[in-house]
Amino acid sequence: MVALMCPACHQTYVAGILLTMRTLHHFWNPAPGHTVTSLGLPGTTYQVTCPHCSVETEYEASGRVFKVPEKGVLSGTQFERK
Repeated sequence: MVALMCPACHQTYVAGILLTMRTLHHFWNPAPGHTVTSLGLPGTTYQVTCPHCSVETEYEASGRVFKVPEKGVLSGTQFERK
């Protein structure tokens, strides 16, 4: 994650984001005809705050920016374990 670029300001993150990183756990309620797997919904994501512009971005473990799909999800709950 440290080597990724912020999608807002395009600056490379630095080791300082590790202090801001939050692990978010998700429970999904997919719409009929959809599954968590078919929608590619992660069980865990990581939220970081850019040290340059302060924008918060949520990432999947693969390093891809995570966005909840516009279709196929009735609801979702996220929580942070401390």
